[in-house]
Amino acid sequence: MSSWIRETQYVESKFLEQLKALGWETLVVEDCDNKHRTDKALLNRASFKEVLLKDKLKVAIKRINGLWLKDEQVNEVIATLENINKSSLFENNLACSELLLENTSVDLNHETGAKSPTVRYIDFENIENNEFLAISQFMVDGAQTIIPDITLFVNGIPLVVVECKAPDITDPMHEGVNQLKRYMNARGTEQNEGASKLFNTNFFSSYFKNTSKIRND
Repeated sequence: MSSWIRETQYVESKFLEQLKALGWETLVVEDCDNKHRTDKALLNRASFKEVLLKDKLKVAIKRINGLWLKDEQVNEVIATLENINKSSLFENNLACSELLLENTSVDLNHETGAKSPTVRYIDFENIENNEFLAISQFMVDGAQTIIPDITLFVNGIPLVVVECKAPDITDPMHEGVNQLKRYMNARGTEQNEGASKLFNTNFFSSYFKNTSKIRND
C-alpha cells in the first residue's frame, strides 16, 4: 500500500470523520475532478484562482446581518475581503483577520435609515448561525497549482489549511510544514511556487499525522 493511500485511508478520512461528527459538512473532491477541472472541483467559483466560496458567503452574510442588505451591498462586503492586496502575505493575513474579527460596514441600512451599519462575516455570538464545510483536495491556481489535503471553510471563507501525513512518515512535522510553506510561497525560493492567496484569511495551518494529535504551524 502506497504512502499516499495510507495517508488518505488512515489520516485524511479519519480526520474528516471527526469533523463530520462535530457537525461539519464534508466534501471530497476526487482526483479525476481536479485533473479534468470539472464543475465539482470548481465549486461554483468563477475560476480556480478564487479562494472564497462566494455563493455560500452571500447567503451567510444575509443570514447573519439581515435581509435588509441589498445584493450590491453584499457584493461590496465580499469584494472588501477578497481584494485586500498588501505587500506581503503577512500583511494580507493581518488585514483580513482584522476585517473578520472587527467586521466592516456599508453606506446605509435602507430599511431603518441608519448610516454605516456594521456587517459581520462570521457570527461569533451564535456559532450555529454559521456554515462549516471541510473540503478535501480543494484546488487553487496561483504561481503554481496547489491542492491541500483539507481546507476548512466558515461561511465560504477558508480559515484553516490542513496537510495530512501517513502514520509511518519519519518526520511528519518537517514534511507537513515544508509543504505548507510551499503552498504559501514562503520557502524563500527565487520563484513563487504556490498560491498564497488561499492563506490571506487563514487563521492557522496544521499538519495532521493521526487521529489523536494535531500540531500547529
